[in-house]
Amino acid sequence: VTAAPWFELALRCSALHPQRREAMAAEGEHEMDTSAIYEDFEAALSLFYKRLFPFKLMHQWLGYNGVYGEDLFSRREFSCTLADDVYIRHLSFADHDAWGQYVIKAQPRKIDIGAVYSFPPRDRAQYAAKNVPVQKELVFDIDMDDYASVRTCCEGKTICKKCWAFMATAIKVIRHALTEYFGYHHMLFIFSGRRGVHCWVADQRARELQDRERRALLDFMSIQLGAGNRANISRYPHPALEEMRDAIILPMFEDHIVDEQGVMDNPERWAKVLEFIQDSEMKEALEAHWTKGGEESSTTRWDTLKATVRKEKKKGSKGGSKYSNDAISSIAFTYCYPRFDAHVSTALNHLLKSPFCVHPSTGKVCVPIDPDECDEFDPDGVPTLPQLLGEIDAYHKDDPDAPDIKDYKKTSLLPYINYFKKSFLQPLEQRQRMDLRKKEEGSMSF
Repeated sequence: VTAAPWFELALRCSALHPQRREAMAAEGEHEMDTSAIYEDFEAALSLFYKRLFPFKLMHQWLGYNGVYGEDLFSRREFSCTLADDVYIRHLSFADHDAWGQYVIKAQPRKIDIGAVYSFPPRDRAQYAAKNVPVQKELVFDIDMDDYASVRTCCEGKTICKKCWAFMATAIKVIRHALTEYFGYHHMLFIFSGRRGVHCWVADQRARELQDRERRALLDFMSIQLGAGNRANISRYPHPALEEMRDAIILPMFEDHIVDEQGVMDNPERWAKVLEFIQDSEMKEALEAHWTKGGEESSTTRWDTLKATVRKEKKKGSKGGSKYSNDAISSIAFTYCYPRFDAHVSTALNHLLKSPFCVHPSTGKVCVPIDPDECDEFDPDGVPTLPQLLGEIDAYHKDDPDAPDIKDYKKTSLLPYINYFKKSFLQPLEQRQRMDLRKKEEGSMSF
C-alpha cells in the first residue's frame, strides 16, 4: 500500500515538534530519522491506534460509563473505512478492549460512530426488523464547502484563519441556541480534520430524540435562503434570531467577515450586498457614492450602508418602514449564519466520523475545540500523525532520563485529551450520576 501524498511530504519535511525541527536543522539533518519505521500510512496508523487513540475514554463516553445500568456501548454501531475505500458497517464491540483490538488490526483510515440499537448491530441478521436505533447523540456537521458563495480568502479544500471565522460563528450559534432555547449543556465540538466542525450533543434528552423531533429542532435553528442564497430577515424577527443577531451574528460579521473577506472591496462584491436593499433610490445612491471613491474599504462602506438604512427606517411610512425586510440583518445572516447538513442532524441511523481520528487527506487529528476559545483555534496548528509519532520518538532521545509516562502525554495531543476528559467527560458523568440519584430518590418516595 502506498503512502498518502501528505504523509510522504511530511516525512521528507521532518514533520516533528517545532523544537525538534530546530534541533535537527542545527545539526544539519534534513531527513526524519524514524522514516524507516513509518514507511507507509497504514504502519503509522497502527502505531497511532496502539499508542495514542483514547479507546478507554471514548468507551466511557459512548457507553455512558454504565451509569444508567444499561450496556449501551455493546449496542453502539461503528463503521470503518479501510484502505482502497473498503467500507464495513454494522460493527459493534463488547468493550473498549475488543474495539481497540479490532481497530489496531484493521487499521481503518476512518472510524464512524452511529446509534445505539435495540441489540448489538453485529447480530442484525438474528434480530432483523426488531433491531432498530433507539438513541444517538444529536449531531451537527458544518462544512466550509457550504460557504463558497461568501468566502473569498480561500477556495476548495483550503482553509485559513480568516475563513475560520465562519466556523467560529457556527460554534457560537449552535452552543447558544442549544443551551438557551433547549437546555442542553453537554456539547463536544470537534475539528473535522480538514475545514469543518462537528458537534455532538450528549445530554440524555438530546440522545433520545426521534427523527421527527430532530427535524423540528433543526427547523427551529435554521434560516431559509432564497434567491441568490440570500437570507430575508423580517423587520420583526423571532426573538431567538434577534438575540443571536445582536450577541453573535452582527459582532462576528463586523469584526471579522466584512474586512477579512473583503465583502465590499470592489463593485462586483458590493453589488451582491446591495441586492438586499429594497429601496432602489437608496441602492443607486450608495453605488454611485462608492463608484466615485466615497470610501476605500469594506468596513467604511458597510458603516455608510448601515447608517443610511437606519436613517431611512426612522422616517416611518415615508421611508424604510414600508419594506418588509431588515437589510442589515439579512446581509449579516446570509454571510455568517451556520449552514446545516439536515440529513446528518435528523437521521437517527446516520453515522459521523469519530473524534480523535486522523483525517486521511490531511493527516490532521480530529481534535476537540473549546467553544470559549474557538476564535483562537488554528486549523493549521492541530497535531498531525507524523508529528505525534515524531514527538513520541523524540521524547527520550531529547532527554534519556525523562520519566516513562503515557504516550499521549509526550505529545501535543495532551491538551486536547485533557480537555475531553475534564471539560466534557467529567461534567457529563457528574450530570448522569445526579440524574440517577434523583430518579432513585423519586422511586423511593411514597
